[in-house]
Amino acid sequence: MAAGLERGEKGPLQRQAGMVGSDGDDHGAAHSTVVRPLASRSRHGRPAWASRKAAAPREFPRRPGVADSRLRPRPEDEPMRLAVPLFVASAAMAPAGEQAPAQPELLLRETIAGMPRGERQEVQVLAATIAPGQSTIFHTHSFPVTVVVLEGTFTLDLQGRGTVTVPAGRSMIEPPNVPMTGHNRSATEPARVIIFYVADPGTPFLHPLP
Repeated sequence: MAAGLERGEKGPLQRQAGMVGSDGDDHGAAHSTVVRPLASRSRHGRPAWASRKAAAPREFPRRPGVADSRLRPRPEDEPMRLAVPLFVASAAMAPAGEQAPAQPELLLRETIAGMPRGERQEVQVLAATIAPGQSTIFHTHSFPVTVVVLEGTFTLDLQGRGTVTVPAGRSMIEPPNVPMTGHNRSATEPARVIIFYVADPGTPFLHPLP
């Protein structure tokens, strides 16, 4: 079969393999043959591999309890993310029977007149113990005086206004410029009082009367 080929013709095997001599004719194929495989092409003229669509990335199911890296918190959210567990932990450690915060008890509320009106005032806090059967001197105050009785019973005679008796745990306000005398009428128990006095600086606590 090969003997019957004319010069310049390519045999079927040569045409199929695409063998072409370096000088463009058949006799060069014996010593300089380049084999070019024919790439398969699609019907549109593009290589078959170019017409295929890119495969979608494979999705792997997440295991329970494993967080997605795309859902990581932002840096600015970090303080809040840490504060929540700390708050929950502190609440869990609080005693179940913890007492409520301490609240003050209102002993006295009264509208009065005669308080000092200067730009600066002086506050005095005094403690006094009146022995059983003992009395104060007859006196007045320039400004109102607040008296809190801690122990025993304190009795105050106000000239022209009657007598006021204040037991332990109670309080009263002595009016200004009213003559008065304080007493402990008990024969056995002392009377202990705390006194608050607000006045112009340098004002005496009391003014003795004859």
